[in-house]
Amino acid sequence: MAFDDRQFFKNSDKGDWQNATNALQTAFNFGFFRGFFDSRTQALGAINTPQPITLNNSFGSYGVSVVDETKITFANPGDYTLTYVASVSNLSESSQDSFFWIKFNGSDYANSTTEITVPARKNPGVPSSQLLTITFVGTAPAAGNYVELYWYSTSTDVSLRSRAVGTTPVTPASPSIMVSVAQVGAVR
Repeated sequence: MAFDDRQFFKNSDKGDWQNATNALQTAFNFGFFRGFFDSRTQALGAINTPQPITLNNSFGSYGVSVVDETKITFANPGDYTLTYVASVSNLSESSQDSFFWIKFNGSDYANSTTEITVPARKNPGVPSSQLLTITFVGTAPAAGNYVELYWYSTSTDVSLRSRAVGTTPVTPASPSIMVSVAQVGAVR
């Protein structure tokens, strides 16, 4: 049996899914949470130049938002887990290195960089791709604190690649990045 939370919330007696989410959070004391993704391919502007990862869509939210398409902002202090999955693609004829890390309130977060080496393309016009999954746990000590995801690569042939809906076989679209944030504890 499939469960569509958007349909459940849409049909709730509160009138819309956000009000129902808020009611459930209050009733069951859920932590604050949100899921984000970006439906666009994200190209690099220049090699070895850090740039923020953008997020243009979200789902299932309570107490976490995105500002300016890059700042994952916490409405409440607390301990949070953040997991992201990036679809890293390489159209270059050689393998390329890419680096990913977090900024907290605009500053690099210590010991958060991860490196990935993406193999050379499969064929001209057919990139090689790898999924990168990273999980962090950290504290937002005050309301309004935010994190941003940053990256750079050794080639502009590397991108965070989205994919359109598949036709043979039929598959859902694939975002370039997916992010989930959930509160795991209160600030002590």
